[in-house]
Amino acid sequence: MVVGRLGRHRDDPARPLGRAAHLEGGRAPWASHHGGLPGPALRPLRAAADRRPALVRHPHHRVRPAHRHGRDRLGRRRHPALDRRAPGGIVVIVYFSAGGLVASAWVNLVQLVVLLAGFAVAIPWALSDIGGWAAIEATAARTSPDYLNLWQGGGSGWVYIALLAPAFIISPGLVQKVYGATGPRAIRIGLLAAGVGLVLFAFAPTLLGMIARVYDPALASREQALPMLLATALPPALGLLGLAAVFSAEVSSADAGLFMLSTSLSKDLYKGFLKPEATSRQVLRVARGAAIAGGTLGVLLALWLESVIASLTIFYSILSVSLFVPVAAGLHSRRAGVPEALAAIGAGLAALGAVHLFVPADAPALLDRTLIGLIVSAAAFALVAAVRRHRRGA
Repeated sequence: MVVGRLGRHRDDPARPLGRAAHLEGGRAPWASHHGGLPGPALRPLRAAADRRPALVRHPHHRVRPAHRHGRDRLGRRRHPALDRRAPGGIVVIVYFSAGGLVASAWVNLVQLVVLLAGFAVAIPWALSDIGGWAAIEATAARTSPDYLNLWQGGGSGWVYIALLAPAFIISPGLVQKVYGATGPRAIRIGLLAAGVGLVLFAFAPTLLGMIARVYDPALASREQALPMLLATALPPALGLLGLAAVFSAEVSSADAGLFMLSTSLSKDLYKGFLKPEATSRQVLRVARGAAIAGGTLGVLLALWLESVIASLTIFYSILSVSLFVPVAAGLHSRRAGVPEALAAIGAGLAALGAVHLFVPADAPALLDRTLIGLIVSAAAFALVAAVRRHRRGA
């Protein structure tokens, strides 16, 4: 494992290295396998990286924190979670509240360019540093025989397709762009481009995570694998570009959630029920207030939830169970109405909560709470639709 520039001295752990840590032999660890980057186009980056303070490869492959006991470089107390998460949330709240869907669309375009550029540079560099695909295969063989098996094993992803695909089909980030498009042709082109981008993004972080496993198979927190790799295994310029790519993806998801929340509260609740005669200016004011309140609540939840995976699981589970069946069935059935949708939402959420409370965490994948919630939601929708059809026939 590579220790960052703010680590400790190898021979005297009590003496901090500061920003001038040194490496045996005077070369950066990313240059120790193949003598540099592949291709002449990236040689200037390597030359610049060679001039920076080198990193220390710790003999026991353990990451040592740069600052201990919750203090910054000047010894002042700080809140680590607040330092990391609050600024990003503030940025999203400000630009979305000010610009709405137009700002979100342009920012998402810039984010996509940064995301693809960051991963396109970071992956070849990091893969070359560890010794190529052979190093990943060797580490995978020691981890699990089925680690790289696409057809079986806990990490194959087939179960996750059934659990996560519905959430992406009704993703607010995609639906909001569809309703804001100029026409059917723009929708088709946009959805195709979004699908290609999602496929690329699905492979890139996964591959970087596999590379991070090679660097430190015993990494204490799996959620720190990608930041660790980008911050310690790459030169500063490339590491910042890779981290910007990750941040871009998170910002895109955040503004999609804010759009869903603000439009639902302003159009559906405020104008639909509370004040039907509200003007456009009043609706806009409520939408901006809802975006600010929702963004603030999101920051507080990020400070409270220690696991990113846990927060995403909660969001996608509720989104899939409550909206997938009503939206999908409503688009393909002219007879479905509000009673069917309400029944599907209520039954699905009830099943989701029941499985979460009463089914153990180590239960088989077929008893996943999201999967059970989707099945119950579909059954409730079909049952209410059949009852209403029978009453109409009678």
